Amino acid sequence: MQPEDLATARFRAALPAVLQPASPALAAFHATRARLALHPAPDADVLKTTNCMRCGAYLLDGSGAVRVVRRALGKGRGRGRGRPYVRVLRRSCALCGCDEDLPLEKSAPKREARAGAAASLATAPVPSGAAKTGSVQSAGASTPLAAQSRLSSAAPSNQLSRTPSAAPSRQSSQAPTSQPTPVPSSASGKASASSKASLAPAQNPLDARAKTRPKKKTGLQDMLARNRERQEQEMKAASGGLAAFLQDL
Repeated sequence: MQPEDLATARFRAALPAVLQPASPALAAFHATRARLALHPAPDADVLKTTNCMRCGAYLLDGSGAVRVVRRALGKGRGRGRGRPYVRVLRRSCALCGCDEDLPLEKSAPKREARAGAAASLATAPVPSGAAKTGSVQSAGASTPLAAQSRLSSAAPSNQLSRTPSAAPSRQSSQAPTSQPTPVPSSASGKASASSKASLAPAQNPLDARAKTRPKKKTGLQDMLARNRERQEQEMKAASGGLAAFLQDL
């Protein structure tokens, strides 16, 4: 399409929208004319979604209705459950009564989608790496049991083989310890002297505490005696003052 033809097509497609506020009938006429003239061009799709395909009336100002309906495929009366259907966008014109159905993209139902996903997972091939890891894990799980069984079977034989050799070693180890070692008298005297010397310093703090206790008691007794003497002197002074005061009277 040449540039002049493209500009003319755009002008024809935009002319009904310009004339709609002034004259709806004239706008419907130009919409029908432009749709027939521009049928292969993409600009005709704009008029197809906004104007009636028969009379060209503008449908978005309340002159028509747009809704989504289900239309059964095939011919026949009644609507059975087994008959297939499609979802379409139906535009109805209130002026001429024309109904136009625009098919919508069919979306798979949820049940079918879930069934398809489950089938794909079931038929999906298992990668070689996953199979190897599974075999390694099964082998690793079986190895501890095999090792335990081997150890349990080998334990009695090892104990039997070790018991004869263990008896002589025990006898040899106990032989030197059973003989008594003579202790000289000088060493025993030194040991007793060292034990007495170690006990003597331990008793010194107790003796010091015992000596300091009577000193504390004597100090307290001196303080009490001094307090008594002071009290007696104060009593004597008070009695002497009272006697002098009475004599003066």
